[in-house]
Amino acid sequence: MNTIKSLFLWGLLIALVLGAAIAIRPYWKKYWIHKEMEVAAVYGTKHSEEATMEKLLKQMQQEGYDFTDHDFIIDKGPDNKVTITLQYTDRIGLFGLELKKLPFTVTASAIEIKEYY
Repeated sequence: MNTIKSLFLWGLLIALVLGAAIAIRPYWKKYWIHKEMEVAAVYGTKHSEEATMEKLLKQMQQEGYDFTDHDFIIDKGPDNKVTITLQYTDRIGLFGLELKKLPFTVTASAIEIKEYY
């Protein structure tokens, strides 16, 4: 009886840890996508929108994301402020079964800083 209870508790603990890891993954992915977009936004303050898009897509492909140029909106203002926006949907799933769809909107901005010495 004690062995069955111990096995049940271990199984429950493993299920909770696995469930937490599966539920956190889309938010973890969003965090790293945002970091890549910030790098591209800083790059965009000194380069054109087209060059920024190329760099961003290259970064995303290197990280294993399958976004296209139609997924991103790059806006560069006259003061060289760059804003990159991405809207996508991620899923929480277990064993091929989709449990929930999560819509995300990720925005990263950077402004050109001119330093004078």
